Amino acid sequence: GPGAEATLEHFTRHVKVQEVLARGGNKSSIRFGLEGIQVDLRTLPASSYGAAMQYFTGSKEHNVALRQRALKQGLTLNEYGLSKLDGGAVVASETEEEIYETLGLAWIPPELRENNGELDAAESRTLPALLELYATLDPETYGGAMLLGVDGVCIISHGSSSATAIVNALKVGSDMVQADLVGALRVALAPTP
Repeated sequence: GPGAEATLEHFTRHVKVQEVLARGGNKSSIRFGLEGIQVDLRTLPASSYGAAMQYFTGSKEHNVALRQRALKQGLTLNEYGLSKLDGGAVVASETEEEIYETLGLAWIPPELRENNGELDAAESRTLPALLELYATLDPETYGGAMLLGVDGVCIISHGSSSATAIVNALKVGSDMVQADLVGALRVALAPTP
């Protein structure tokens, strides 16, 4: 889009760039800072925002499984959009929700995109129970993310969390264990025969 060329130029000329690894019309890769961390920058049309966000978040395994699902439906998925294999017409691209819904799935937040059963839960529409719980765990209140697994409760708090936020997170974690929330989620998310 407009400004893409100037953005990529500015990106590759930053004072802390050690090396430009690649430079193209819509992508640049650099080694940045003292650590030499590789950083990639992509510029895409605004109409591809949802597709790009979906494509570049979550695990590789999740994205491969999602692309395989698209292929089974006669579609192809990339960072530009979800398109028909026959003719290439874009059927979804503007939002992540639109892409998942077109593939017959509930939207899956990036944090859950691991190919560990979330696609089955999104297809069977059992994912909303987990999303509701996810939405209630406000990181501003609890100072970090709370991640639930089928084997237990794990509380993760960022280094900048206040003492109050850590205490709140521990209380909620304790309440989850006492209420057997993991067991309830295991039952709720189990595939129906």
